[in-house]
Amino acid sequence: MNDFVIELRDNALDSLTHGIEHFMDGGTFNLKYALLHVAQAVELFLKARLAAEHPLLVQLDPAKVGGDSKTVGWDGAYHRLVAAGIQLPHGAHAAITALHAARNRVQHHRLETTRAEVQSQIGQGIRFLESFLSAELDLSLSDELDETFYLELRDAIYTYEEALKKAEAELESRLAKAPRTIEPRRFHCAECGQYTVLFPRESGSDTGRCYFCGVQPDFDTVVRLAEAELEHDLRDGGPQQLCCPECGNETLIYPDLSNSSGLGKCYFCGAEPEVFECLRCERPVFSEGIFCDACSDFIDAQ
Repeated sequence: MNDFVIELRDNALDSLTHGIEHFMDGGTFNLKYALLHVAQAVELFLKARLAAEHPLLVQLDPAKVGGDSKTVGWDGAYHRLVAAGIQLPHGAHAAITALHAARNRVQHHRLETTRAEVQSQIGQGIRFLESFLSAELDLSLSDELDETFYLELRDAIYTYEEALKKAEAELESRLAKAPRTIEPRRFHCAECGQYTVLFPRESGSDTGRCYFCGVQPDFDTVVRLAEAELEHDLRDGGPQQLCCPECGNETLIYPDLSNSSGLGKCYFCGAEPEVFECLRCERPVFSEGIFCDACSDFIDAQ
């Protein structure tokens, strides 16, 4: 029984992570290894997606399968995926062609080019894989890499605008996948100012996470973020600031001016309670046909 087995997907991920480490370290020979590993990872991941369609598709000749049977190269895998109806990013083929051409030169002979060109080719390969892995293999580099390391990588290969769009897309993806019992909320980040803080960051966590700058605000900080957003919406006057019946924070406004429902809106927990009037003083209460606390105390004292 074989006791040394490396699956195709695991093999590809290992090559990619090592390639990224060399890419981030910089230096001539680090870039050499980054070039070799990232090019290998691209080919292996293309084959992994092809094998997901059917294992025989990675074989050069599906009729000849065995331990030494030949498999398709990256170009063959790419075109078989396209033939199978897999949508690949525009310009991906040209970028991978340039990456593998440089890889072939450094592996079989010598490479003579500019450092900027090599960095660009490696960066384009990583950019392709990040979108490809998310769309086709349900893999996220932000999950597979250390968080700080991932943010450094993102800053190295994306422009500011691209990085912001990626952060927002990842946040929206996490919101969509979060269990309903968590009810995560979005806030503006106190550090970078982007609307990319998610709280809680995961089930059972008492911290949030900014998907753009990486800061992890604690519970008290998130309450302050909610209060700041509430104050922003209250600045023109009109709605009242109330204590939320769900979370107990004074982060609820009534009425919510963002819609015409007549409901309140809590800027911390997201609750949207229906608001009624006290039977005596017409102050807001959260149940129909009751007195507010002040009026109840007054009546009890009589």
